Amino acid sequence: LRPLRIHAGRYGIDDFPFSSFNSTRFPALENSGPNSWCNSLLQALYLIRPLRAHIVNHMCNREACLCCELANLFVMLTHAQGRNVHATNFFRALRQLPEAVALELIDPSEAHGGATRLKLLPRIFKFVTYVLDQLNKESKASPSGDLIDAMFGFEEVVQ
Repeated sequence: LRPLRIHAGRYGIDDFPFSSFNSTRFPALENSGPNSWCNSLLQALYLIRPLRAHIVNHMCNREACLCCELANLFVMLTHAQGRNVHATNFFRALRQLPEAVALELIDPSEAHGGATRLKLLPRIFKFVTYVLDQLNKESKASPSGDLIDAMFGFEEVVQ
């Protein structure tokens, strides 16, 4: 097994034939951005079939809705057939949520030129907690119903 050397062509890495090196049917998320550390959670959520089915059936009219953007990402991953997919719209929606910005969940360097002050491990914990909580909140207002109830068969009780 020898390491794969990727040489950027005229169009950067966009013209590299990744599909000839990915012999699986699994799609991948693009790993070149400052928030690529989030990809493992997004792929893990995609691989949970009941969760994916629930998220894909989510519909609403809000502008910055993580459920809608995650549904869009899941559809793209489903049709990718081993190709790379960009999670750009998901991160754009996350940047529009004031709580997510205040928690410094994602690296703002793409948009604002500065890196976050948080170390990676606390950011990962906050990201997972916030995304799951936000998906649950947004799904309660959707015709597809409560995410926790759909996944585990019981209602969430907040005391």
